[in-house]
Amino acid sequence: MSDEVKAITNPETFEWIKILIPTVVAFIAGAFGSVIAPWANWGIKKKEILLNNRKQLIEEVRNKLAEDGLSTQSFVHSELYIKIKPILSKKTIESLEKIKESKITQIEINMLDVNTISYHFANILYDIQIKEKNWGLI
Repeated sequence: MSDEVKAITNPETFEWIKILIPTVVAFIAGAFGSVIAPWANWGIKKKEILLNNRKQLIEEVRNKLAEDGLSTQSFVHSELYIKIKPILSKKTIESLEKIKESKITQIEINMLDVNTISYHFANILYDIQIKEKNWGLI
């Protein structure tokens, strides 16, 4: 037999292979696991933060719309309106933008029909409720 064949068939070589293969596999698995575990945890945390931010935004909108004396005019000029504008329907945005662009005085705002204000706020709440369902919050 050649020296190579003798080296491979040597019982001591088999013992080294029995030790070496599990060690290498364990090292690779450990390295792979140390990369995957934080990545998976990060993905879960990211989704959790996104859901919490969405819940907070919806709660903020509902609280703002529940305030006494809130007019549509003051709402469309608020920071909150800018935040929620991307999630509102085109129909709601168009109706609110008409109010935003109009030059209504405070006296005219006070004289506006309560039903008109309620209509706009109801549309906003409806759009928010649809997003809430789409986001899986309810």
